[in-house]
Amino acid sequence: MTIDLSQRPNSRIYTFVGLNESGKTTILEAINTINTGYDNLTAHRLIPKHLKANFTGEVSVEAIVSVDQEDNNIIGSKFKELGYISYQPITEFSVNATCNFEGSKLKDSINYWDFSPVLQKANTSESIVLNADTKDWHTMVSYIKGNLMPRIVFYENLLFDFPERIYLTGKRSDESTNKPYKEIIEDILQEIIPNGSIQTTLLDNFLGKDTGDRDVFDAIQSKLEYKIGDEVFSSWGQLFNSSLRQASIALRFGIEPHNEETEFYLEIRLKENSDLYYISERSVGFRWFFHSCSLFFLERIGRPI
Repeated sequence: MTIDLSQRPNSRIYTFVGLNESGKTTILEAINTINTGYDNLTAHRLIPKHLKANFTGEVSVEAIVSVDQEDNNIIGSKFKELGYISYQPITEFSVNATCNFEGSKLKDSINYWDFSPVLQKANTSESIVLNADTKDWHTMVSYIKGNLMPRIVFYENLLFDFPERIYLTGKRSDESTNKPYKEIIEDILQEIIPNGSIQTTLLDNFLGKDTGDRDVFDAIQSKLEYKIGDEVFSSWGQLFNSSLRQASIALRFGIEPHNEETEFYLEIRLKENSDLYYISERSVGFRWFFHSCSLFFLERIGRPI
């Protein structure tokens, strides 16, 4: 798809309109990636879901930057300050951000400018092609990025970021950003099992040593997955008159040490066919919807929002 923003050069606001999960936010994230590069801590989310088990390859975004006459005049003047007597004007250069994976593990990430100006210094007739091995190249790239490149400010909406991990026990479970989600799990659990609790119903069976404990825990987990899925996807269907491609909820429980105590946690993911997604990996629209369902559930059961 080609999106030509120069068709209306006097516009100050452009609006992307499309179906939920059609790629609107992805376009904005791609533009922002050119400016900032990839985040190594979250790069694993870039792997195509159907290749998640064993992906060796690269994920990249490339931008072609146009350079007009005014830009070239400014670049030429800056090169003169660095001691060059001539600079051959260019029409464009590219900026590339790439993540390389091997066996689904991040191998390296590169933010590369394909900027190779042809220059000449005094007292020599030979041309010089500047590259990333030289100090002057880095000085010039920093100057262009800070003074000539369009300013990119990307605001991620944090108002409905659903946590990837909900802590059910320990100090972090009662933090303000976590506690509402813990309470949702408690209340859904009590709808399924009257007088049930995180400690006795979930944690004790999760830590149980015999097969019976594990069977009980698996049965409870299955009921929780069904209940949460029913809350979300039935509302989704009513609102949009459609299903979410045969999606279901997959829960993963675990324990981890934290400040001399062990915390019990839950991760909620979306399952489509054989692929698993964190809620944060879905579109902004769906994250908003999922978060709203959580708030509606709290309101319905009488919890303060």
